[in-house]
Amino acid sequence: MKKCAVSLMLILSLLAVCLAPCAAEAPGDVTATVSDIQKYGNVVLSLGCKDLMDAGYAYGDVITVTVGGTGYDMPIGSNYADVDQGSMICRAVYSESEGTDYVLVAINMGDFATAAGIASKTKIEEDPGYVWTYLMELPVTVTVSMKEKGGYYDEYVMRQLSRSLERNDYPDLTDSEFANFRPVTTTGMGRGVLYRSSSPVNPEINRNAQAAAAAEAAGIRTVMNLADAESALVNYEGYEGSWYSTLNVIPLNLGVDFTADDFRAGLAEGFRFIASHEGPYLVHCNEGKDRAGFASAILECLMGATAEEVVADYMVTYYNYYGVADGTDQYNTIASSNIVKSLSTAFGVNDLYSADLAKDAEKYLASVGMTADEIAALKAVLGPDAAVEEATVTGRVTEIEKYGHALLDISIADFASAGFELGDVVTVEAGGASYDMPFFNGYYVDRGEMMLRAYPGHEYIAVCINYGKFAETAGIGVGDEVTISLKEKAGALTTQEVNSLVYTDARADYASDEVFANFRPVALGDIAEGRLYRSASPVNNEHGRAAYACTLMVNARVKTVLNLAETPEELEALFAAEGFASAGYKALHDEGHVLALGLPINYTSDEFGGEVARGLTFLSGQEVPYLVHCTEGKDRAGFVCMLLEALMGADKDGIVADYMESYVNYYHIDPEQDAAKYEMIAEKNVCQMLCAVCGLEAGTDLAGVDLALAARDYLTAHGMAGKALDALTAKLK
Repeated sequence: MKKCAVSLMLILSLLAVCLAPCAAEAPGDVTATVSDIQKYGNVVLSLGCKDLMDAGYAYGDVITVTVGGTGYDMPIGSNYADVDQGSMICRAVYSESEGTDYVLVAINMGDFATAAGIASKTKIEEDPGYVWTYLMELPVTVTVSMKEKGGYYDEYVMRQLSRSLERNDYPDLTDSEFANFRPVTTTGMGRGVLYRSSSPVNPEINRNAQAAAAAEAAGIRTVMNLADAESALVNYEGYEGSWYSTLNVIPLNLGVDFTADDFRAGLAEGFRFIASHEGPYLVHCNEGKDRAGFASAILECLMGATAEEVVADYMVTYYNYYGVADGTDQYNTIASSNIVKSLSTAFGVNDLYSADLAKDAEKYLASVGMTADEIAALKAVLGPDAAVEEATVTGRVTEIEKYGHALLDISIADFASAGFELGDVVTVEAGGASYDMPFFNGYYVDRGEMMLRAYPGHEYIAVCINYGKFAETAGIGVGDEVTISLKEKAGALTTQEVNSLVYTDARADYASDEVFANFRPVALGDIAEGRLYRSASPVNNEHGRAAYACTLMVNARVKTVLNLAETPEELEALFAAEGFASAGYKALHDEGHVLALGLPINYTSDEFGGEVARGLTFLSGQEVPYLVHCTEGKDRAGFVCMLLEALMGADKDGIVADYMESYVNYYHIDPEQDAAKYEMIAEKNVCQMLCAVCGLEAGTDLAGVDLALAARDYLTAHGMAGKALDALTAKLK
């Protein structure tokens, strides 16, 4: 959706610029009458958008709307989001294709009819709307006059948002994200306890089916429906007999004025309902944006969230619907004018970011009528100790990956929505057997151990064996069913937190081209300067580093390359790919100075050892300098460089330090400040690799082991001739 939303916003902005009126004589006054008052107090005029524009008015103009002898200044806009919550707007909408042409005067999340004294409302129980009683003599006359031509235009353009009702227009979102469904995971909130969403029953924005499916998968039991009255709820098509109809649901039929007495009272009623029923809980309105956003924010604050967390959660909705990205001016404008302003008003604070939000939320709940016991009960059911039955998720294998991992059709986002979190221990049922394993976003288990993977940048989860093949072990293939259930909540969280590593592919996030490309010389033991280099891939641009690595390779005058990642066929495909820009690499390849091994990931296998021996035999007959790389230049390249360093007499400390330099480069791990993480990564990776080369059990103390002899024995055992070994060591000295 991000690309789609940006392009739509750009088109709208350009169109608005083209239609923006030039400086000219201000248009004359336009007079109309009130033709209707909508549910939320929006006043509809007997005037079309086209009429208003034909009279010389335009989006972004600041006008004065006079009714009952009082003038109200406001801009002309097309959406309520064109102004802050609580601000007035003249909303003018025209669509020839949809037959829409109207002008209304409103307060965003407010009630203009009441504020202007035009009418008073009476809420009817079990009815979706209100009965309005006019307080002014009919017909009520409204005059529109120009206050400042284009005075709000820049702000108007900044706020333009476009949302599609079509699922296909959001190819980058999961079904849960399309439905704006997600767990609330801010500080203090129990895991898998509270969720928020667009409506699972109202089809108005065409997301109800996805919202209902996500809510059912999450095991929702109790629903706080902020939008519907009971009479509207039961009349939705498909409601009778639906899963939603079996839940504990309180239909509150709230307006959009957060400061109104009926909204405040309704919010308290809904929170009492949550506190007295079983979770997991779902809070929703129609879009899951404004009313659900405000209610969720109050609960987040109550449970101890920071302002930054609350704002970030609120703004996920604007990414899901409109592609508004964090860090942009538009993002900051929307956040400040909506949730920050709403909470600041509700709590009576000037600076939300320095306020004691938990205390302010308790005061707010007391002000809307909740007792201290009711607030305590609400906190108890939402907290981390709340007893919530976790859902079981079932999916199917969609692919057996190159290294034997079973990729499932369960998206990472949907898995999280079902209540699972990184660091949980899960039970995976596959191929007629069950396996307990941790849920991680990286390979943080020992060689040969199982894990459920949610790899950064991937969309779907996979069942894996670190340096092994889960699909073979479980005897499963594409199409087979896999069921995952929770065994121990946060049972492996410490390991996840210590090892959780995420790097970016943005050059600006790294100190130099060398650090970004993980490119460096290897000069340990008897290896001479300028003989051996290692790096991320100079040819595979998956992580945006190929051009940098290739340039550094060329500058180092590399003459021979050992590619551990690609097969020859995969390498040819990279050469033929659109945008290929590693000419120096291809030149070496075409001259016969590149060997592509396509190494498996399991470094303990005979296949791996045999291919390494073949690769180093190739190097022994080629000219230095050599370059060894895989994709990231971290694991397979780390093993081969470790082996060469050991062969050439380097000690364990030097070998570990060189291997770990990749983690310093990618993840900015400081050996001193992040000592525990540094040591754990080294122990689980390069130290185990050294043990494998030496033929020892993982974790064996290597003190006193002749690493050079062990490396030589490893290579000869896997087929490398002594003559080739001697030639290789001679060229590296």
